[in-house]
This record gives sequence, C-alpha cells and structure tokens, in this order.
Amino acid sequence: YFSSNRTGKYEIWRMNIDGTNQAKISKNESGVPTFVTPDGKWLYFANTLTQIVWKVATDGTVEQPLFPEKIGYYHAFSPDGTQMAYLKKDKETNKYMLLVMLLENQQIIKTYQLPNNNFPYFLTYRADGKFLNYLTTGDNQEQSFWTQDLTKESPVELSNLGNESTMDCRLNPNNTKYGFIRGSWKHDASLLKMVQ
Repeated sequence: YFSSNRTGKYEIWRMNIDGTNQAKISKNESGVPTFVTPDGKWLYFANTLTQIVWKVATDGTVEQPLFPEKIGYYHAFSPDGTQMAYLKKDKETNKYMLLVMLLENQQIIKTYQLPNNNFPYFLTYRADGKFLNYLTTGDNQEQSFWTQDLTKESPVELSNLGNESTMDCRLNPNNTKYGFIRGSWKHDASLLKMVQ
C-alpha cells in the first residue's frame, strides 16, 4: 500500500509485491497508509490535512472515518489491531500525553505523562504489542529515544540521540534493532550576476 498523486491529488493505492496490479482504493480522503488489519480487510490512515483517522477497505469498496474529529497525532496501532495509541497535548495542563485506546469501544485504557514535557513523535508499537517506543525533542533540539512498558507507569530512556535531525525510524520485525534516517539541512545563499 502506498500514496500517490498520479491522478492529480494524493490517494491511497495497493499493488502486488512485484509492483503489478496497481489499483486506487481511497475515494475522497487521502493520507499515508499506517496499518493493515491482521485479516487484510482494512487499512487505517490519518488524513494528511485534518489528521482525522480513517479506514478504507482494501478492496476499495468502503471508506469511513474511525472518529468524527481529530484525535491526537502520530497514531500507532497494536499488531493485533485491537488498540490505537496516540500523542496529544492537554489543553488545560499544556503537557504532552500518551494515550492507549481500545478500538472496539473507543475507551481509553492507559494514559501516560511524558518525560520533561518535550515534544514527542514517531510513536510505534513493538511487534509483541507490549511496548510503545517514541522520540522526543527538547528546547535545545536534543533528541531522546524512549520505550514505554504498557504494564508500568514510567518510560525508560533507551538513548540520547544528540541534536541531529531524525527524519524517520523503524523497528525490524524481530524487535532487535531500530533504524534511523538522520541528517541536517544546509541552506546556502548565492548571488548571481546576470550578463546581457
């Protein structure tokens, strides 16, 4: 599953693993494919502009919102498809939180306060569904890599990553290593003299 703007706007597509049989499955909404249910029937994604979470049938027949409005950001789905975790900033306390919801009844079952109130992102479940990992960035742009055991109250810092920008991170299928895409932006200004 992938996103493409080949029709003039971003939409969600499916294809075989060899690239054949490409077909558009989204109808009105668009976003980055986030999770496919274990039975292979549904794909979840957040709308690129509104961040409202949607689900679309992988055969392209049905498209509907999971929630009527935006619920947090960096949504992550448990491997068995029963839970959705997400990040949000509480409007009253101005603090970041990590929440875990049961999708069946949309009940919040876990709420965690995040360390140092640094900005969290790149939320992912481990493949065993027992831990959530995420990155944070502080005011000094230093990044930290955290893991949250869902049976405990406090997260554990796995690594201080310094202040080089992280564009993405992924856990390998057997839960042994994380891969990071990192780098920095360089902005140069040039003055050109036009010759007539």
